[in-house]
Amino acid sequence: MARNKRCLMAYEKLRADHLDRMAWDEVDYLDPENTYNLSAAEQEYLKHYSDLVVDYKGVWTDVDLTGSLEPPKDLFIDVRVLRDAGEIQTEYGVFNLTKGSQYYVRQADVQRLIQQGYLVKL
Repeated sequence: MARNKRCLMAYEKLRADHLDRMAWDEVDYLDPENTYNLSAAEQEYLKHYSDLVVDYKGVWTDVDLTGSLEPPKDLFIDVRVLRDAGEIQTEYGVFNLTKGSQYYVRQADVQRLIQQGYLVKL
């Protein structure tokens, strides 16, 4: 009985570690393609943990801790606004992010908004 319990706890820890990696790798937890194998409790854990990671990266440091050392494949991307986010200022101008609108923007400028669920990459 104790062996079975240890095996189940190890499996649960492995799944939690995988969810943590997903949050740090900025996987979109709102996308069903990324969460179709997760239970409701795991989806909730991923959402809350991702929110904590976003808060930590946004408040406590000016350096993007999850930034890749490799250059992005696409410097500019098409995005669609899922929720109103107001105006954002970029070096290429001001964008008013209203629900349903689409923009061709620099990926680095909107990466955090994509992770927070305001935008979706097309």
